[in-house]
Amino acid sequence: MSTVPFYCVEVVAHDVASELRINDVPVLRLPGGGHVETSFDVNPYMQAGSNSISLRVAPGPGGFGAQSSYAVDLVLKTDPRSEDSSKLASLRFTAPTGAATGFEDSPGEVELRPGVVVATARFEQDAPFGPWQWTAAEELEATEAVRAQVLAIYQQIHKLLADRDVTNLMRACEGQARDWQVAYGLPDLATAQRALGIAETLADPAVTVDDFPPDLLTMELLGDRRLVQLVDERGNSPLRLSLGADSTMEGRFNVVLCRMGTTWTIAR
Repeated sequence: MSTVPFYCVEVVAHDVASELRINDVPVLRLPGGGHVETSFDVNPYMQAGSNSISLRVAPGPGGFGAQSSYAVDLVLKTDPRSEDSSKLASLRFTAPTGAATGFEDSPGEVELRPGVVVATARFEQDAPFGPWQWTAAEELEATEAVRAQVLAIYQQIHKLLADRDVTNLMRACEGQARDWQVAYGLPDLATAQRALGIAETLADPAVTVDDFPPDLLTMELLGDRRLVQLVDERGNSPLRLSLGADSTMEGRFNVVLCRMGTTWTIAR
């Protein structure tokens, strides 16, 4: 296995609805309320050259809570288990009390959009992978024709999940697996496919695939309009997996698409 660096985000969030993006691709969404501390790697979202980390926070019906806050650091590690790291970028949000946005302690750009505040920090990084294939995909428009094509692909993927058709599902995710191979320095495609966990998940008899939701789904354009996904009212993938007899335990099969010419591909 090759030695690759590990790019990780370290998050401490309290009582704030939020979305964290790396290079305009969501990596963490929080519904608000409660306290969250988490850390995870974002290698497949980083690339050589220009990168960005952005945080979107949204007030509730009564505005932000008095203790609403969010701190995120993007760090570089040589070993994911090590405590040693170098900080590449940071964003800090605290509930605005007299301040304009709450991001006054963060460098970079801050935008006030309807119902949301967005802060972005940009930085250069000599990552040993990327630009990824999807960065050369065509830019998409939010049209009914695109939405219909994307919805049809989601429904096809749902059928593969429901049929537990691991062979064709792994074939559909091959481009993503090849990116995972590069991002983690894995020795071959088969190892990368195992890392995605598709075969292992669908082999578990305790995992059931929920029906495709009849509700209206929201189409989101990401990655500078080169990526697209569908989400439900909570901002989650509509491809839902139930875990065991406890219906409150669930997982999501996330699908982010790009289009090369007339061909749609699962990018993430």
